Amino acid sequence: MDLSESACSLARVERKPGGAPRLIQFSRNTAGDDPWAAIDEEILSRPAAASVLMRPAEYQLLLVEAPDVERSELRAAIRWRIKDLIHFHVDDAVTDVFEVPDQKRQSSGRLMYAVAARAPRVRDHVDQARRHGLDLDVIDIPEMALRNIAGLLDGDVRGVVSLYLAPSGGLITVTRQGTLYLARRIDVGEDRLAAADSEERPRLLDNISLEIQRSMDYYDSHFDQPPVGSVALMPTAVEMPFLKEHLTEALDVPIQEVDLSQLMDVDGELELTQQARGLLAIGAALRQEEVVL
Repeated sequence: MDLSESACSLARVERKPGGAPRLIQFSRNTAGDDPWAAIDEEILSRPAAASVLMRPAEYQLLLVEAPDVERSELRAAIRWRIKDLIHFHVDDAVTDVFEVPDQKRQSSGRLMYAVAARAPRVRDHVDQARRHGLDLDVIDIPEMALRNIAGLLDGDVRGVVSLYLAPSGGLITVTRQGTLYLARRIDVGEDRLAAADSEERPRLLDNISLEIQRSMDYYDSHFDQPPVGSVALMPTAVEMPFLKEHLTEALDVPIQEVDLSQLMDVDGELELTQQARGLLAIGAALRQEEVVL
């Protein structure tokens, strides 16, 4: 489930061994100032473990050096390490960590990701889910939802850069075989890019291609993995053929436009606008690990 400021996207996915995941239910509803009020009653009629995505403003994702402590002490040590890096007091934080494998760093410590969110916001999600009859299983983040979508691509075998443009901002991830290696947020979103005039648009496109190239360069220099094999453009609600054209010219890797209807078993037609607005909810529903914030 993906909650924006005034809408709620819900998805239900069924996985079967050896087959493509099946999207058995999807809805997106608006509800003024309360996105929880838009929860589809049809979703609630089929009880199942649910995941809720944090909004970008509700958490921070930090790449930090892993402390040299026992695994049982890792979270406490990470809290101390990030206390001066987060925008709120560490005593008010809920934290989780996940490792980044296959690093090339020899002379210094290994890196890992730390996720920190304000405890009151986490409790609010839990309370709202219970109030609406949801069996909340995971509180997740968009970076991991995008990783789950990328995991359906053929390019994930070698490694893939994913570009997701939300209305007000963008997200770039580098993933390989279900592992998130790098996540980078950009301030260019779908609305700004689609509305840009002939003078501003080339600058925005250059910014996007530069951030993608920097992400690939960082991945190449920091991880013991082959170079990524492709860039995946996630669906956008507005058609922007110039985006693929620009990236094809600017980057020396194949550019793929993602269509979830080709990656999943979908009943009926899932329009690109629906895919764009529901992408993160579908990605969250694809999660298989039992990891929570």
